[in-house]
Amino acid sequence: MSINLLPWREALQKRKLLFFILRLVIILLVCIMITWFSSVFYNQKNTAIFQSKQKIEKLIILINQAKKDTDYYRKNTQQKMELSSIHHSIFNALFTMLNNLPFQQGELQELHLNSSSLNLKGYTNSQQEFDLLNDFLEKQKAIKHIRLAYFSVNNEQLSFELNLLLKDKL
Repeated sequence: MSINLLPWREALQKRKLLFFILRLVIILLVCIMITWFSSVFYNQKNTAIFQSKQKIEKLIILINQAKKDTDYYRKNTQQKMELSSIHHSIFNALFTMLNNLPFQQGELQELHLNSSSLNLKGYTNSQQEFDLLNDFLEKQKAIKHIRLAYFSVNNEQLSFELNLLLKDKL
């Protein structure tokens, strides 16, 4: 008597094939889940990085604005400190001098005062008027030295820039 093992082998092969397919499906599902969790984690990290980047950019803007404000206030304070270092007698003499400048047809266009000098920019319509201005400035007690920084003749006008070195005290 012989036993026919073929049906038993076929059943065993079917079971092995079924287990193989089941394992393959489980591995495929695990891979899909790992991929999905990785993408969710990656997106969360990207969102966090993007938000951090935005916060950093806002902070950089605030820091730059604070730097500009600080520079502005430092410059303002420095100018005030320089002006406050001018002796009051020199300061009063300068304002009196500016009030009495001998302009006939010319005018003073710009002036800049710091602790040690006064810069005057302007124009006159004649050489004689410029000479009168120069003589007037040389007679002033508050001025130590006069330097002609710029001189130009344009359409019958004499443009000038004078740097006046101030004395420390009268």
